[in-house]
Amino acid sequence: MSDSPELLKPSEVTERDEKIESLKQELAENTRYYAARLNEAGATIGIFKDKLEAVQAKKQRLQNDLGNSQAEVIELRSQLEKERAEREEIEAERSSLKQNFAYAATFSEKLTPDAAKILSQLRARRKKSPVSLGDIEAILEILES
Repeated sequence: MSDSPELLKPSEVTERDEKIESLKQELAENTRYYAARLNEAGATIGIFKDKLEAVQAKKQRLQNDLGNSQAEVIELRSQLEKERAEREEIEAERSSLKQNFAYAATFSEKLTPDAAKILSQLRARRKKSPVSLGDIEAILEILES
């Protein structure tokens, strides 16, 4: 082998130049193709970035709504507890009033018993009393006025 480059025949030079030109065209076509694909991928990535931002914004709104709803639930529970306590207090007062009413009714019956009962009790104590039911009713009316 010699150190000098081999000389090519003119037909080989032309063939080589055609191959180089063909490779350059193929490279240019591939470059255009992949550049177009990169542009499409970039556009798709842009669309997904926009969608991601929209989803993140929606997620933030939902988290804010959740926080507000949780605060509202806490407030409503507090209000419910207050109302339960008030209701229990009212029920206790009502029960107390019922007991007082029952006591007052019993006491009132003792103070102003039925005229027939008084007449029966009087006849039991004084068998020959000349008092009539009308007399007892009159006495009760006097006492009530």
